[in-house]
Amino acid sequence: MIPLRSAFAGKYDLLQQLRNENSTFAEICRDYESLLAETERRENEADGGDRHLSDLEDSLAGLKAELEQMIDDASDSTPNQEI
Repeated sequence: MIPLRSAFAGKYDLLQQLRNENSTFAEICRDYESLLAETERRENEADGGDRHLSDLEDSLAGLKAELEQMIDDASDSTPNQEI
């Protein structure tokens, strides 16, 4: 799995800014990081057939998509600023 810094490499500075300014965004980041840690733990323990692992991966993908959308919305609302 990919940590936030790697998952959002080109937008990490904006991610950090949003995380500091927006409590909802910060909570989603924490949820992503928690799910990422749990997913990695399950991957290390799983025999390949862990249904919960699949659910965790789906949830992680959903959180990543939500973060991407929020970052894109923020970058669209700040034209003329270098991100």
